[in-house]
Order: sequence, then C-alpha cells, then structure tokens
Amino acid sequence: MFLASSEAAEHVGTGALDLYLACKKISPTEWAQSDNDIRLLLHAVLPDPGEVPAAKTLYTEAWRGLWRLVNLFQGARGLHVEFDGLDTLAPPDMLDPVEHDELGAGAAAWEEARALCDKAFHSLIDALIAAETPGPDRIGDDLLAGGRVIGMMEFGWADARVAVSEMAVDEVGWVLIQFDPETDQVGETVSRVITALQEARK
Repeated sequence: MFLASSEAAEHVGTGALDLYLACKKISPTEWAQSDNDIRLLLHAVLPDPGEVPAAKTLYTEAWRGLWRLVNLFQGARGLHVEFDGLDTLAPPDMLDPVEHDELGAGAAAWEEARALCDKAFHSLIDALIAAETPGPDRIGDDLLAGGRVIGMMEFGWADARVAVSEMAVDEVGWVLIQFDPETDQVGETVSRVITALQEARK
C-alpha cells in the first residue's frame, strides 16, 4: 500500500534483503526540487541464528547488510523498514509538511530508535526520553577506524559526534558512551550522555 500510489517502481534483492524503490514519473528538471515522491521499502526476512556457527554467520551477515542499507538511506524522507518484530513502526506520511517542530521530530526519532534498537536498550532509551534528551539522528551506524569497520553504535547524534555503543572502541571519531545492559546503570549512563552532548555543543 505504501508503494501503490507511485507511478514507477523497481526491486533489487539478495538473500534475506529486498529493496523496493518507487517514485513518480517527473522530468529531470524537477528532480532536484523535491524528494517527496521517492519511497523506499526495505524488507528483511532474517534467518534463524540457531546454534550452529554457519547459521550464526548467515544471521550476522543479513543483520549487518540490513543496517548498512538503513544507514545509507536513513536520510530519505520516504524510507520504511519492514521485518519480523518491527510491526509497530508505521510507514512515513508523505503528505505531511516537510517542516516539523523540534519536539515532534525528537519524539519521532526516539520512536524510531526504540523500534530499531535491541530491546536491551529500551530502558536506556525510555530514560533518555524522560530526561528530554534530543532525539538521535543516527541508528546502527558502523564505527570506522582506518577505513575498517570495527564496531557499531546503537544510536548517536551526528552534529555532536556522540554515540551510545555496547562495546568500547577507540579512534573512531566519536565520543562513545559505553552501555552494557547487563552491568551498566541506566541513570549513570543518561548523565554521561547528557554531559557529552552539552560539552560537544558548547
């Protein structure tokens, strides 16, 4: 239904991932004026991770592929992601005005983060929302050092270069706030995130 009103559509897919692109038939002179007609649907059927190393490898590759595509297209207004367990995230309303108030944009960003991040991070996300922390604009980005992927953030703020990550990694160009859901205190982590954002924006 999200793609049905478009005039042109294309599909590419490999393994567990399918990407559908739909748009209106407009002249090249109109392309640079607006992206309101572009709709991207990223659909994933993640394999069972199982207990066998080969199955775990397939799952990891599919999961990383999904997040790389999300990272690539998350700036597009018309991106919608679908996979099992993500049925609460509605497709974007393409009829909404582009301008959103800061509070509304922040709430939408946190809603997206809560839907896409591991459930183990929900308590931290809920505490950050309660503390009126600005919504993140990066979710699941790869962390790079020397051109190599050495980790992944859960979510972050690109302008402040601050991010939350389960693992501690160095020299990635971000101030990383490590949060291990099994051992770290939510309240202390919230304080560290808010302090890091304030310091970065001075």
